[in-house]
Amino acid sequence: MTPPARLATAIDLLGLIDSTPRPADAVVSAYFRDRRFIGSKDRADISTAVYRAMRRRARLTWRLRKAGTEPTPTSLLLADLLVGEGQTFDRVEKLFSGGPYAPEPLSFEEKGLARRLEGRVLEPQDMPE
Repeated sequence: MTPPARLATAIDLLGLIDSTPRPADAVVSAYFRDRRFIGSKDRADISTAVYRAMRRRARLTWRLRKAGTEPTPTSLLLADLLVGEGQTFDRVEKLFSGGPYAPEPLSFEEKGLARRLEGRVLEPQDMPE
């Protein structure tokens, strides 16, 4: 899988986790069991991205709301890449290429959000406990 395809799969998987009352690990396990064509390294990378975003969800949600938007699977992973992982806007924009198996290109609003998030830190002093 290409990095954009991994990101698209992570977005899809995070959306499934959010939309079901089942535990996240059960959803992830069932997702990969139904898609045996996804290789072990790809499963590991996708799982890492999903669980990392879930661990950081409260901080990412706070940062997204401070930037003027509500969290969605796409915006959470976008924020995690830019704020949590410190990637650049240009690099992240290439992941949202809209190509085969890649996530749709960033909308005008998402690009604005990404620009506002780029270079921010995940642990600001004014974040509530």
